[in-house]
Amino acid sequence: MDRIDVALGVLHSLRVPPDDLKPIVDGDRRIVDSTTWILLHGAGDNRDVRSTATLVCKSVIQAADSGVLEQLKPDFFQAVLSLVRDRISQQATRAALQVLLHACGW
Repeated sequence: MDRIDVALGVLHSLRVPPDDLKPIVDGDRRIVDSTTWILLHGAGDNRDVRSTATLVCKSVIQAADSGVLEQLKPDFFQAVLSLVRDRISQQATRAALQVLLHACGW
């Protein structure tokens, strides 16, 4: 899990603007699928990893176009809702709610 934690930390620390992240997100669904997997399975009990993954997910969803948002799978929503339910941190809960707000518009 250390590699996932480090990778998420680096990605989050870069604070890539949505306009710069857009070509990556729109060109390849793997970042959405990978973030969903981490939120569902990859973090275990590590709250810091789940929190950082939520912040990365927020950036990814904000950068995504309508085509990506329309193709979000039920697993994605299950993962985000589990973060809201678990209340791992105020920041992660707020980010998860913002993800849902942005994603549910489509």
